[in-house]
Amino acid sequence: MPREALANWACQRAEKNGDCHPRAYKYFKNPQLFYRPNTMTFSVQQALLLDFLAGIGLHLYCQRYEPEKYWAVLGVVSLLPILPAYLLSSDFTSFSHCFFLASVVFLCSLFTSIILYRLSPLHPLAKYPGPPLWRITKFSAAWYGAQGRYHIKLKALHDRYGHIVRIGPNELSIIEKDMIPFILGPKGMPKGPLWEGRRLLPSKNYNVNNSLIGVRDLQRHSALRGPWNKAFGTGPLKDYQEMLLARANFLQTKLEQRCESSEGGTDRIDLTEWMTFFAFDFMGDIAFSSDFSLLAIGDLHGFVKNMAAAQWLPTILQHVPWLAKLARATPFVGGTLRKFGDFAVEQARRRAANTTLKKDLFYHLLQAADPDSTSNPLPFIISNAVLTILAGSDTTSSALSSTFYYLLRNPGTYKRLQGDIDDSCEGDEIPSPDRLAHLPYLDAVM
Repeated sequence: MPREALANWACQRAEKNGDCHPRAYKYFKNPQLFYRPNTMTFSVQQALLLDFLAGIGLHLYCQRYEPEKYWAVLGVVSLLPILPAYLLSSDFTSFSHCFFLASVVFLCSLFTSIILYRLSPLHPLAKYPGPPLWRITKFSAAWYGAQGRYHIKLKALHDRYGHIVRIGPNELSIIEKDMIPFILGPKGMPKGPLWEGRRLLPSKNYNVNNSLIGVRDLQRHSALRGPWNKAFGTGPLKDYQEMLLARANFLQTKLEQRCESSEGGTDRIDLTEWMTFFAFDFMGDIAFSSDFSLLAIGDLHGFVKNMAAAQWLPTILQHVPWLAKLARATPFVGGTLRKFGDFAVEQARRRAANTTLKKDLFYHLLQAADPDSTSNPLPFIISNAVLTILAGSDTTSSALSSTFYYLLRNPGTYKRLQGDIDDSCEGDEIPSPDRLAHLPYLDAVM
C-alpha cells in the first residue's frame, strides 16, 4: 500500500475510534520521524527521579534555613517541576499534562519527606510524646482553636501524655511549674512565630520593633518594657486613681438605678457584660482620654463586639502563621481584623493629636520612652494601641468577671473579703490603693 494511502487509512481508523492525533499524517509520511531511538523509558525514569529529588531537596533547604518569605517559597514550588515536565514532554504529549504529572510527583515527594521526618527518630523533638497528627501539622490545633475548644483539648492531651506534650512539628506544651522561669522569665525563651499570626493591626500601621506585645527580640523587648514599668510605677498609679474612682462610682450608680427601678428593689443583670463595659470605659480614660460611654448607653457602636470578633481569627492563625498574610488580605476573612485595627489606629491618631495635659497612660509612656518617640508620638502610640485596648479592657474584664463569679459561688470567702475591706475604710471613704495593698486576703483573692 502506498505510504500516503496508509497514512490516510490510519487517520480514518483513528477518527472512527476517537483517538486521532493531528500529527499522525506527518509521521506516516516521514517514517524516520516515527522510528526514533527507543530512549523514552530512560527519559521518564530520569525525569521522575529528578522530580522526586527536587521535592526532598526543597524540604531539606527549608528545614535548614527556615525562609520566612512564604511567597518566594510558593514561587519555587511552582517553578521546580518545570524541568522534569520538559524532560517528560514529547510530540505526542502536551507540556501541560507533563507539568501536572511532574507537580503531583514533586508535591508527593515533598510532603512524604516532611511527614516521615517529623515522625522519625531524627527529629529533635522525637523523644517527647504527642498525637501523631499533631506532630505532623498544626492544622489540628487550628481546628480546635476555631471551635474555641483548644484549651480543653490541650488539657486532655496533658492528662494523657504528661507534663510535656509535643503539640506541633516544632512545638511543645509544658505545664511543669519549675520550668516557667526558664521559658517565660527575664532570661527565658524568645517569642515564637505564632505572634505573627496573632497580629491584629494592618501591616501598613504595624511596626514590630515598637510593639511590646509583638516584638520577638529579647533585647528590644527589654528596652520597650522599661517605659511600661515606669508608666505603672507609684507616681503614675496615683494619676490613674482619680479616673478609676470616677468610673467605679458611675458603675455603682448605674447598678443602684437598675435596682431602684425594678420591682422589689432587685434586678437580674449580666455581670460579665457590665464588667466589660466598666473596663472598656476605664481603658478609654486611662489610655486615649476618650469617653466611650458603654456604662451609660451600652455597646451601641459595637466596640466590644468588634473587639471580640477580631480575636477569633488570630486564635486560628497563631497555629499556622504562614497563612496570616493571605487571611488578612482576603476581604471576607480579614474584615473583622481590619475593622478593629482601624478602630485602634483611629484612637491612636486622636490621642496623638490631643494636646491635653491629662496625665494618662501614653503621657507617662512617652515621658519614659526615647526622645524620638516624644518628638513624633504617633508611630509609638499606634504600635501599642492594640495591646492597650486588649490588656486594658478584655483581660481586665475577664479577671473581674472570674473574681466575682467565684466570690458569689463561695459566700464564706465573699463575707471575709468584704469584712477586710470594710475594716480598712474610714467611715464611708473608699480605701486608697496604698491601704488596699496591705490586705493580704484581697491579694489572695485576686
